[in-house]
Amino acid sequence: MPNKRDHYWWLHPAFRGEQTLQVSDSAVIPPETLLWVDFSARYVRPNDDTVLPAKGGPHSTLAKLLFKMNNYRPGPVTGWYVVVCIEENQRWAVGQLRADVTHPLQVFEDLVFDSEEEARERALNLRSSEPGVTIC
Repeated sequence: MPNKRDHYWWLHPAFRGEQTLQVSDSAVIPPETLLWVDFSARYVRPNDDTVLPAKGGPHSTLAKLLFKMNNYRPGPVTGWYVVVCIEENQRWAVGQLRADVTHPLQVFEDLVFDSEEEARERALNLRSSEPGVTIC
């Protein structure tokens, strides 16, 4: 059986879930932009108009890309779970990419782990159970 082509090869490995996003690297995802939610509320939309405003925002380019990958829908991108280091070398959480110019990443407050391996395993299981949009 031939290998499947990765249509998202151009995305940074951290956004594809292959590496851990570091909150300490504020140039990528500043800590103040994280949206902390309970896992069961992951698809609830925020009560503001910052999802995709016409004039853009601090993460407008990423938001537009994720909006397209999410079948032109704002909010959480189905199946795009990542690992986020929230305390350097101490705590890791599972997060989900969002088509949102203000909060490009939501982090699940009830999916925080003491090891990167536990968080990575949980994110992998979520990606397997909710694969999201795929390109054939």
